Parts: sequence; structure tokens; C-alpha cells
Amino acid sequence: MPSQEKTQNIGLNQWQGNEYIKRQDFVEDNFKIDEAIHSQGQQVQQVSEDFELHRADYIRQPGYGTTGGSANNYIITLNPSLMSYVEGVCVAVKIHAANTGDSTLNINGLGGKAIKDSKGNPLTAGKLILNGVYTLRYDGTNFILQGEGGSGNATASDLLSGKTASTDAGDIVGTMPNKGAKTFTPSGLVQTDTAGYYSSVTCNAVNVPAANVLAGTTIAGIAGTMANRGNANSSLTSQGGQYIIPQGYHAGAGTVTANISNLSAGNVRKGAAVGGVTGTYSDMPSGEVPSAGEILTGKSAFANGGGKIAGTMPNRGTVNNTITTQNGQYTIPAGYHSGSGKITASFANLVPENIKRGVNIGGVVGSTGTFHTTSGTTHTIGHWSVEDRNVGDYQTLIEVSNFQMSGTIRVEARGWHNSTAATYIRVLSDGVVVREGSAPWGHSGHTVHLIINDLNMPTQTLTLQAKSDGSSNRYSGTLTILIASLPFIVHRPY
Repeated sequence: MPSQEKTQNIGLNQWQGNEYIKRQDFVEDNFKIDEAIHSQGQQVQQVSEDFELHRADYIRQPGYGTTGGSANNYIITLNPSLMSYVEGVCVAVKIHAANTGDSTLNINGLGGKAIKDSKGNPLTAGKLILNGVYTLRYDGTNFILQGEGGSGNATASDLLSGKTASTDAGDIVGTMPNKGAKTFTPSGLVQTDTAGYYSSVTCNAVNVPAANVLAGTTIAGIAGTMANRGNANSSLTSQGGQYIIPQGYHAGAGTVTANISNLSAGNVRKGAAVGGVTGTYSDMPSGEVPSAGEILTGKSAFANGGGKIAGTMPNRGTVNNTITTQNGQYTIPAGYHSGSGKITASFANLVPENIKRGVNIGGVVGSTGTFHTTSGTTHTIGHWSVEDRNVGDYQTLIEVSNFQMSGTIRVEARGWHNSTAATYIRVLSDGVVVREGSAPWGHSGHTVHLIINDLNMPTQTLTLQAKSDGSSNRYSGTLTILIASLPFIVHRPY
């Protein structure tokens, strides 16, 4: 018969010592056991199926793996495989190569999807570091980086000394010095302080009286009231007169001029100085009062109303000088001259033979030049004399260069001697004698004439010479052109 006591879970018989067991009771217990085992198997199968589904559910739990591919273009293979990208898919990845910029993730060959930071921005270089483990969740378009922790671009110098923070570059320890409270007192100098953190900055107030600030100017919020006088000008016209400088700003170019009425040299006693004006007034008319320069050195004089005037006029005495060049000057020195001094013009080589024929230079008439004549005209070229103390030598009286003519010339020479002697003359063309003649001896003058007809001497030199066989001879010679000629030059040897 069934037991009064049953097992807790499926109600099997638990017979006691005073109970009788029937076979049917065992059959019923076995049935219960079989039913229980069958039900448990179904539950185990369901659990197994549910577990496999759970493993492939990358929404409820993340997949994990180490990335491959290249930096910025990461790939990962999950098992079981991710069948498709759906919103909420989550993976944890270990990075095999740090990123250098914008990056993507490709799971099980489903295609690369962009990785964004928690704010939806593209990744910057170094956001994913080597061997770092990161959780990514798919939002339907991109993989979003989860649980970044601290982020930002702050550096140690941006963080107060002793403080720490997490940034894109990792944990940093601040180095910014803590300056505490700072107070500045305004001055005429530029005031600076080094970089750092200031708990407070105070600038002390400046006491700026408005009266000390130019009108129209504002300093530290104080509008000035000082009057702007610009360039004030005035004049003082009387002895003891005053000008009161008005209060305010003056530009620095204003002037006060002392211009005393009637203060002039003619109204001040001669020799006296009043206000920088030296007087010239005296009882003597101004034209009669001598100056020191009008009184000879070593002499002195007194003028009405004035003191002794010592002379300063130099005594030059008799001054003589010579001017030797054209336009040369001699400056007569200031002072007293006796009246006997002379300035003489005396030019070296100012003689007739150095002057163009017929030209008068300073009273000296030239004898050298060029003739232009026409047929039938008579020209006397020149008359010269020479003293010869060498007996028997011909002396040149006249020499004509560039002598180009044809026709007749007349030559005349006269000689004087201190003893009985004859006079000889000759005409040479280019050094060759073309005519010669003589006159008998005598103490008086002897004249010798030569007429040269039909002379034809183009571009040659014509020379007139004379001699005597006596001593202490003196000659004069004349060369006359009777007919037409071309230009020529006359040379006088003595």
C-alpha cells in the first residue's frame, strides 16, 4: 500500500517499518521517476539551446578579441560569428597597433565601420594605444568608444601643481605654479609676473586729482580739469612790468618778450648798455663822432658824452706792389697810406714780337701776324735793327714762315759802322740764297736795295740777313711786299 511519507520533490513513497509494500506502489514510483527524468531532460536541452543563443547575443554581453589588420583599419573574428551589425552590438578589443587618425573596425568580414569617440567625433592620433583594451558599441552607424574615462588636450603646465587629471594622452600631474593672491600697485613702470595660477589679482586704486589731468584726458577713470593754455604769448613794455603765467598746461613754445617802449640805441647814452641795447646818443652829431678805426693807431680822442677812444687804424706808410698776370689783383690793405705807394703792372714777355701784328696790348703794339692782301697793294712787313759785333758774320734781320706768293718783293738794308767797311745783304729761301747785294764802305749809313722779280716760293721760309766787314756794326732792314700774297708768319730773331 502507498506510504504515508512522501519525498519532497516528486512524491515517492517513503515507507516506515510498520507499512506493507505493494508492487503497484513501485510501479507508480517508477512512473513518477520516469516523468521527472523526462521533464528534466527537456529542461536541460532548453538550457543548452538558450546558452548557445546567449553566447551569440553580442548585445547582452560583449565579444572579445585581439585586433588584426593595419593601424586605423582594424579587423576582429568572433566565435560564434556575428551574423550582422545590429544596433547595440558590443565588443571588447585589444589593440595590436596604435591608431594615427580616423579608424574603422571590421567584425567577421561584415565590413568596416567607423570608430568614434564617446562624443561622436573621429578618433585623433594616439586615441587607441598599443595593447590597450577598449569597449566599442554599435549605434546602428558607427562603433562608439565606451568608458573612455578622462579626456581632453590639457598638458601638465595647464594643471595646478600637485593636481592630477586624465587626458587623451593619459594621466598627467600638474606643474602650474600656485601664485596665490597678487596685488599690483600702479607706477610709471610696466609690471609683469610669471605664468601661473592666481587665486585673486588686485590692482590698487590710483589717486588722480582731476586738477592734475589735462582737460579732455581721462586717467584711471578720472576726467581731467586742467586748463590747456597752449602757447601763451605776451609782452612787457615798461620797467618792472610783469606777466602772470596763468594756471594750467603750457605747450612750451609760448614766449614773454620784453619790449620796453622807446628803448633804442639813439635814446641811450653812448657807451652805456641798457637791457642789451648799447647807447649811441651824445651831444656831438653822429656824423662827427669818430670810431676807433678812424683814429690812427697810437692816437686817441674824446667825444662828447663819451670816454677816451684809442685809435686802431693801421699805419700802412708807403706800399708798393707789382701785378704780373692778366686779371691779377692786389688788395689794398685797410688803414692809412702815405700817398706815395704804387701798384705797377709788369707782364713778362709783353713785347711786340709776342703780340699779333697791329694789336695794342697795354701800350705795346704787336709786330707778328698774318697778311691778307690783294693785287697792287703794298705792305711793309716790318723794320728791325740789330747790333753786330762779330765781323764778317751774317745776322738775320727778318724771317717769314709759310711764305706763299709769286710776284715782286723789295728788300732794303742799311748799315752803320765805326770804321770804313762795306754792307752786305742777302735773301734766302729755305736756307738757299736767292738774291744778294752790297754797298761801299763809309762811316755814314750805307743802304743796299734788292729787287726780286717774279719770285715764286710756295710754302717756304723767307729770310733777310746782313753783315759788314767792319766792327761795331748796326743794321736795320725793311721787307716790303709789292703784290698779292697768301698768309705768312713773321719771326724776329732778336
